[in-house]
Amino acid sequence: MVYVVRRVVVLWGSWGGGALLVLTLRFGGGAPRYGDSVEIRLNATDAALNPAAGGLIESWSNAVPGEIRDDQGISVHNPDTDLFMPYYLAGAYDSNIALLLTVGEGREETFAAILDVLRRTRIKGRHLRTNLDFHYGFCHWLAAQDVRAKIETRFVQAYLGAVARLFERAQEVDVDAAFGHVRRRAIEGIEDAAVRAGYTRAMDLKTSLLVRPLQRLLERPHLLAGWAAMSARHAEAGPDGVRWLVNPVDVLEELYRYLDMDRPTGPAAEAIWDHDRELLDGARALYARLKAGLSPAGFEELDGLLRTSQPPPGTPGALAEDWDDLRARHLGYQHGLQLLALPGQIAHDAGFDRLRVRPDLTVDVPLELYGSDALAAARKVLAPPPAASADEIVAELGGMFYAREAPGMPRFLEAGTHFEPGDTLYVIEVMKMFTKVTARFAGTVDECVMGESEGVVVSQGELLFRVTPDERPAVVDPAETRRRRLARTADLAERCL
Repeated sequence: MVYVVRRVVVLWGSWGGGALLVLTLRFGGGAPRYGDSVEIRLNATDAALNPAAGGLIESWSNAVPGEIRDDQGISVHNPDTDLFMPYYLAGAYDSNIALLLTVGEGREETFAAILDVLRRTRIKGRHLRTNLDFHYGFCHWLAAQDVRAKIETRFVQAYLGAVARLFERAQEVDVDAAFGHVRRRAIEGIEDAAVRAGYTRAMDLKTSLLVRPLQRLLERPHLLAGWAAMSARHAEAGPDGVRWLVNPVDVLEELYRYLDMDRPTGPAAEAIWDHDRELLDGARALYARLKAGLSPAGFEELDGLLRTSQPPPGTPGALAEDWDDLRARHLGYQHGLQLLALPGQIAHDAGFDRLRVRPDLTVDVPLELYGSDALAAARKVLAPPPAASADEIVAELGGMFYAREAPGMPRFLEAGTHFEPGDTLYVIEVMKMFTKVTARFAGTVDECVMGESEGVVVSQGELLFRVTPDERPAVVDPAETRRRRLARTADLAERCL
């Protein structure tokens, strides 16, 4: 592939098994020099970074300004129709899909560029899983800490463990119920019917504006991790509740941009809705006017001024005349935005903020996040195995199935074999990686559904063995699970106020 970067032609090739980068001048003069660059390797992996073959890429957004993309021609459109040509990610090949590169004069500038590339990249298809979310979340975590941090290879394992703990806590939260709790508390104690109706109306107008981005955030673990890392500069939790360091209206605008939902042009499910955009723009216009007229040092000072019945000395005449209206609009816009503190509260409870960069640029990692057990637990949360009956063992990954470790060696399981938790059941080979799948419970094999088959392709969730477990799993009452989730949600929502 050939890319032109300013006055330089970049040729990607291979030579002697390694990467060869050849720079040639497009015009006379010296080649431009950059102080820094960042390369992202886009791979076909799931949220736990396990290889995930079998996906079909059906669409891929065009490269944005500043993006250097080496994708082996996958995203090139048909020259006759100018349409994207679907591409199947076969399991027999390496999981790498593309290299995404940005350059700049410094590390911060280069990271800002790659974050913009990742934010605007949309790659979709059937059964398609990539590490795009991982890169986006991790790069935001790094940007929130220090982009010069000294990251070692093992750190990714610990990072996945921290993200898994964060996501476990997020799964305990019902965003709709949290909004309902904040809505009830906003009008609690208001006896005047007209005022109560006004506050109710203000909250109802924000339902989709607040709930949609928060739901999207809490459903995607790596996006949640990136935003949680950034939330420390938005607000602080104290004994009297959340102390906002930044106007929550600006935080909400930033959240929509972070999720690439700020433009009302994409698919409706992935973009801010028109009436929400109008409401958010109205709030931003109000605070722009107040900031210009009052020149507050920060949001705390502005909020304090607008909670007084009289305008402060020196207030411009137009603002002073509209003071009561401005105060009412301020309170109306702010009510309910306390819910934006929810991701930060979840992160604090999960201990996600314990993962941080020290002043010497090394990373402080809790010891419990290292080790094979921690990694296995993280993978179970981030990439849960497919649902199966208690008397069945199904393929956790799609790929090439092997019943033994190597040719000539005994099979891991035969009919009548008893297995214990941690015993190897089978091996899956996908995208040049062999994964041993171990038992999660004890039991006895009744039937090897695959028979004597070796080296055959299986799909995720495909039945491999029928078994009799030593102990039947306990049946969990859905109503009790729902009750605990609502109680947990109410506790978190209350702490946001």
